[in-house]
Amino acid sequence: MVPPGQSADGFTPSRYLVASVLRPDAVLAYHTALEVLGQAHAVSRDLYALSSKPARTVAWNDRMFHYLGHPRNLRTSGRIHLGVVSLDIAGAPVQVTGPERTLVDCLTRLNHAGGAEEALVSLRGFPLFDFPALEQYLDALQNPRVFAAVGAFLEQEAERLFVPGTLLTRLERCRPGHRTYLERSQRGGVFLKRWNLIVPRAFAG
Repeated sequence: MVPPGQSADGFTPSRYLVASVLRPDAVLAYHTALEVLGQAHAVSRDLYALSSKPARTVAWNDRMFHYLGHPRNLRTSGRIHLGVVSLDIAGAPVQVTGPERTLVDCLTRLNHAGGAEEALVSLRGFPLFDFPALEQYLDALQNPRVFAAVGAFLEQEAERLFVPGTLLTRLERCRPGHRTYLERSQRGGVFLKRWNLIVPRAFAG
């Protein structure tokens, strides 16, 4: 899409729009959502989007577009658009995960969010979250590891974000029943007893 008044010669479209054109059902997610929402600490050459079609990586203009599947529980319940918002980019609507879903997704797939340090610095830039919306998304996922990851983050940010103590208590009740790595491929880290979660050192502050 060439903006009015500009020549097509030498024009490079927004990569976020390109992602939506390549996969019309694309939902920008993970680190790409942080960028679009204005919270990313750094800009990545990789773009991440969710799609109902088979996973695939596409190269374009020295960029890598990674199309990934929606969480299984959302697919089976028909709620893949839970926590998704529409934003205007260069005059065109683009689907992107909202702040609450981006928080959850990035915390539980740090490799798609630029790594632990980048993800945490970026997520700590959000000034607030809609806690009922956050709980709704967590309830749809029904994943103890995810409950614990979000609980650990919110506990660290409790004073700044005015996190209700009742929410932290509820997340704690939903934690894993045994020690669990935040990332399945992770080795080593810091054990957070309250959450039964082993996290990267950057996560533990």
